[in-house]
Amino acid sequence: MIEPIDFLKEAQRLDILEKIYQLRPHWQMRNPMFGTLGTALYLDASPNFDEYRNKVRNTNAMLHENFSFLYDHLKETLQKTLQEDVAYEETLALPGFHIFLAPQNNIQLALMKQTPPSIHFDLQFLQANWGNKQAETSRPVSFTASIKLPSGGGGLNYWDITYNDYKNLSIVERDKLFNFKERHYCPYQEGKIVIHDGFTLHQIAVLDEYKTDDVRITLQGHAIRCDQTWKIYW
Repeated sequence: MIEPIDFLKEAQRLDILEKIYQLRPHWQMRNPMFGTLGTALYLDASPNFDEYRNKVRNTNAMLHENFSFLYDHLKETLQKTLQEDVAYEETLALPGFHIFLAPQNNIQLALMKQTPPSIHFDLQFLQANWGNKQAETSRPVSFTASIKLPSGGGGLNYWDITYNDYKNLSIVERDKLFNFKERHYCPYQEGKIVIHDGFTLHQIAVLDEYKTDDVRITLQGHAIRCDQTWKIYW
C-alpha cells in the first residue's frame, strides 16, 4: 500500500509555493497545461550529455538558491525512510516541480481527455550516465511531495504489477495481466510526500472536473542506490 507521510508544515508549504510563483519566468511549459521548474531527465536527456549537464548546472543553481531548506529537508526525510546514507547526484538534476494548469477552454479540455497521463514504470535511471558508480538499478525509489492541489484533490493510481513481472511478457500477456489486476488509488495531501518503488506500475490520477484557477504543483524526484549511498535526482 502506498500512503502519504508528513513532510512540510503549512507555513513551509506556502513559502515554497510563493517562491514557485515568483520563479514563473523560469517555468518551462511543455504544453499549454503542463510545465516544469527544473530539468527532468525523462524530458530533457539528450544524446549530447554535455548539453544536458549545462542545462542541469543552470537550473540546479537556481533551484538550490531558492529552495535550499527544501532540499536539506528532503534529504533528511529520505535518509530516515530508507535508513541509509543519502546524497544528491551532482551530475544530474535536482528534484524539480511538475506544474499542471487547469484547462481554460473546450479545446484544452478535449486535449486533456485525449491524452491521459501515461501508465508507466520509472525507468529514468536508464537515461543517466552513472560513470564508474555501481548503480543498483533493480532498486529504484520515486517520490512526490504535494505543494498545491486542485480543488478536487489529486493522487496516484497504481497497480500491483512490478517491472520485473511485466518486462518479459508479450503485448497480449501484458494486456491480460493489466486487466486482471485491480487499480488502487493513493490520494495526495498538501504538505505530505509519497515515497514508492518506481518499479510499481503507476499513473497520475486525473479529475473529472476542474475549476479554471485549479493548479497542481508537486515536487518530483527519484533515487538509486550507488556505492552504498542513495543518489537523489530528477
